[in-house]
Amino acid sequence: MTKEQECIKELYLLIDDITNRATKKDLSLLRSCGTGGSDMYQGMPPICRKRDDIVNRYGDVIRKVFDD
Repeated sequence: MTKEQECIKELYLLIDDITNRATKKDLSLLRSCGTGGSDMYQGMPPICRKRDDIVNRYGDVIRKVFDD
């Protein structure tokens, strides 16, 4: 699978996860986390970590799409 295909797959899986949770009225991906932990995501919703993970792995592919 190409890197572009892997990126599309990851983004689709994230959207699918958000959709499934929203259907069940589970907004845990969007709620701010507690004050535990001491990383850069402290107090941020889990979706921020998921998005940044995808951008870190496929940033070059994503930037290329927006540059074209």
